[in-house]
Amino acid sequence: MKSKYFTKRAYSENDDYKKHLSRLTSLDEKTLLLLPRAVCQLFGATTESQKNELRAEISDKNGIEESVLISNNNIIKHFLTMLSPSGDAAEDDFDDIATDAIELDLIPKESKSSFTRLLKICKEVAHDEYHYLKKKDMYVTTGVPTIASLTVTVSMRAIFDDPFKPGQNIQNYNPVCEGIAPVGNISLQVSSDSPVKNIYFQVTPQELDVLIGHLTAAKKEIETMIDYIGLTE
Repeated sequence: MKSKYFTKRAYSENDDYKKHLSRLTSLDEKTLLLLPRAVCQLFGATTESQKNELRAEISDKNGIEESVLISNNNIIKHFLTMLSPSGDAAEDDFDDIATDAIELDLIPKESKSSFTRLLKICKEVAHDEYHYLKKKDMYVTTGVPTIASLTVTVSMRAIFDDPFKPGQNIQNYNPVCEGIAPVGNISLQVSSDSPVKNIYFQVTPQELDVLIGHLTAAKKEIETMIDYIGLTE
């Protein structure tokens, strides 16, 4: 083998790897070469709802089917990691990796040119963005649980004149609806390192204003801190 990438690990014996690589290299070249930056963008999203919105946006903008983004996400992230400054393939020549892949019968000869170009773009993205995002994710998620997903729904609660009481004769219970009260139902799923995985609570419009106020204030304080110490996101 010419490349360190294929020398260090027996990828040719990994059925999942072969399946994902075969699916990846069967894509048309235009779609293939758009994937590294698209996957990097998705990696930067912090919640599932953000990823879903961004995936739809990338799909509309670049003409890539969302199913293609989903099915090729892991293999592209793999190459971004391997081609990052500390990755197994950091010092490899792209042509060597492609040549080894052909010799191992992992990609067809006619895919060599597009696969080589893909690796080149992966390395550019890995060095420019992905490597930093990986480090940032490591530091941000260390210490306390983080939000994995967030869901908000709205419902209405009926207001009755006299709530039913235990022991009350149901035959004599004739509730009268005097109005309705809107509430927001919030579901938080936190990262797997937390002993509590899901948190549910509801808020009135007034309580929601208080919550939004605190979150907006926190965002402004973070931005002020970044400006003060001269950092960039």
